[in-house]
Amino acid sequence: MCARSGTCRFRVLIDGLKFGVIAVCGGALFSAVASQIFQWLGLEPEPQDAVLALLRADTPLLTLALIAVAAVVVSPVLEELLFRHFIQRRLVAAGFGKGGSSVAVAVVFAICHWNLQAALPLFVASLLFSAAYFRGGLPCAGIAHATHNIVTIVAALIQAS
Repeated sequence: MCARSGTCRFRVLIDGLKFGVIAVCGGALFSAVASQIFQWLGLEPEPQDAVLALLRADTPLLTLALIAVAAVVVSPVLEELLFRHFIQRRLVAAGFGKGGSSVAVAVVFAICHWNLQAALPLFVASLLFSAAYFRGGLPCAGIAHATHNIVTIVAALIQAS
């Protein structure tokens, strides 16, 4: 426990940012691996619809703003509540432990995003969000998730320009 709550909040923020950046780096690495595997198999998976909208030059600014708010605020809050607070917490209490519950939640997290190409990077990101959750609780996991999503959006926008 921190002596001062301000110090604790700052530590949670910094830890969340660190885990988010690590998730982006790990996601990029595993995305490259997944792309190579798909290429070897002769498959051409489709990116997520939101990513496609970011990459299209004719996407209205309001749509881009709504996608950004959904990805950076709404999605991390709702997904971390569901995956970490409700599911993972119960798996730990049921005896799966931190590691087992993290892997189980990561599998479900990756599947729920309905994107084969992103499954491996999302699995890795989810493992890191779980690590953030165990380090600093739900706020830390949410900050890590939001950081991951905002960096991903900025990278997609840079790629589109």
